[in-house]
Amino acid sequence: MEFFIPQDEVVKAWQRCIKNGLNSTINKPQHFLSGRRLKEKFNKYDEFIRIFKDCIDDIINLITGNYFFLLTDKDTILLSIAGDNSLTKRLVNNGIKPGISFQENSCGINAICLASQLKRPVYLTPEQHFCKFFRKWYCAAVPLKILDKTIGYLDVSTIAYDMQKEQLALVKLLSDKILNELKFPQFSKYEDMLSKQEKEILVLLAKGKTEDEIANRLFCTKETIKYHKHQIFTKLDVKNASAAIGKISGFSAICSEDNNKKMI
Repeated sequence: MEFFIPQDEVVKAWQRCIKNGLNSTINKPQHFLSGRRLKEKFNKYDEFIRIFKDCIDDIINLITGNYFFLLTDKDTILLSIAGDNSLTKRLVNNGIKPGISFQENSCGINAICLASQLKRPVYLTPEQHFCKFFRKWYCAAVPLKILDKTIGYLDVSTIAYDMQKEQLALVKLLSDKILNELKFPQFSKYEDMLSKQEKEILVLLAKGKTEDEIANRLFCTKETIKYHKHQIFTKLDVKNASAAIGKISGFSAICSEDNNKKMI
């Protein structure tokens, strides 16, 4: 997992911020959701947020350093903050709270926004941030994906402390942990409905494997994989692989594709 980005990407982002008239001295993000729209967002992502918090609780006493953890949706809207209590309280008091947007036009270049734009992990140092209130942040952000579909972003950051090696290891560990919890918490509910091979295929689909790749992995033909996929969809009462993964993850509102999209 490569986090470091070419410096020219940072320069381009700064140039966009300047061109769009963003003031680098702003002291908090400029765009946010509130009220009914934020409540709807929380309801849609409640399982995602719960798993994020549980995963942080599992590791928080095992790590040293003043880390804080940010979870956003696929549009970079902040859903939850966790970590050191005094630090997270300070962040909230400074306007970093659920509902804010990490888009470039809201708070300048940041790791979450760049991870969204570049579709890859990103690590940023304080001096690479455009806006003043990020100028002490060391940030590592990764896209969180199910079935190669980005459902949100995880950011692990520190303020004023460069702990790069530990920070990158932590964001890798935590992103894997969240996705493992997220993908299959309800698998047991449907386990008796599926054959051993169907379960293997479903897990490989969740990892973004193609029919050809799955056929090679399981030493069978592509037509056999197609047949088993049809059986899986019928048994789970869904129309495509995204919906199947959504159902076993308990996360169908976010994972499912529109009905008019091509089946995977």
